[in-house]
Amino acid sequence: EAIDPDLPVTGISRHDVDAYIQWRRERDNLPWRLPSGNEWQVAVQGGDGRRFPWGNLHDAAMCYSYTAAPTTSGLVELPVGSFPGDRSLHGVFDLAGSVAELVDESWFDHEGVSVARGGSFTDREGHRFSFAARRAVDNRLPLNSVGFRLAMDAD
Repeated sequence: EAIDPDLPVTGISRHDVDAYIQWRRERDNLPWRLPSGNEWQVAVQGGDGRRFPWGNLHDAAMCYSYTAAPTTSGLVELPVGSFPGDRSLHGVFDLAGSVAELVDESWFDHEGVSVARGGSFTDREGHRFSFAARRAVDNRLPLNSVGFRLAMDAD
């Protein structure tokens, strides 16, 4: 089944993500990786220290969350950018909502567990959508509420 390029990739484990990154590195001959937690935080805060991509106050209507779901028939993934307010000053969409994102947190040294940042469409609590939101993710479990994005160092 083809993957819709406008939807976040979910339902994969951290092991799957690592294998994909390795494949992309070899295919593209580029140093793809997960963003660090600090890089992810800078993308959210936009350089002015804001708590959310849109400002300092949580607004459930600004990002895709359980309370802002556009359907009552169940939560589904939506195309990237479906909530224009969830856009950072750097132009990065969906950092607060949609799906939480795996990051490389080198300080977090727990065997078999990774860190995801941000909120997801399954979350309700406002604090889940701020730059400080973190959650532990079992590396073996494919979760529909967790995805990832790629980064690489600028030359």
